[in-house]
Amino acid sequence: GLAHPTDVRGAADARATWTSSGVDSYTVTMTSSCGERLMIGQFEVTVVDGSVTLVTGLDEPGRRASTVPTLREVVPTITGLLDRLVSADPAHVPEVSFDEATGIPTHVLFDPSPQAVDDEECYDLTHVTPTGS
Repeated sequence: GLAHPTDVRGAADARATWTSSGVDSYTVTMTSSCGERLMIGQFEVTVVDGSVTLVTGLDEPGRRASTVPTLREVVPTITGLLDRLVSADPAHVPEVSFDEATGIPTHVLFDPSPQAVDDEECYDLTHVTPTGS
């Protein structure tokens, strides 16, 4: 089963599982749907040797965002998300779910200040496909 939504203690275990897989080149479908941010929409993200190399919008908001040259700089990698979760204040990560087999965070919601309405970040990750290198 998936970790309890508010359990970030699993983040270190998840990161260890993901790191031990040795996968640092992959594609992932990433959906970002909250907050007032550049990265809104559904994207296919290509990561090569741990760095985001290509971000392709898959829906209308995603296609709009993917025309912005700096988009790649704000798109997280799986390792980047796990690092943030490991170091996060649990009070500011209201929701997180991991795929226990791979350590991949399948759903993450960061909410730095709950009283603010536009600073949330949420990510749903699906279709992670190692591309080998």
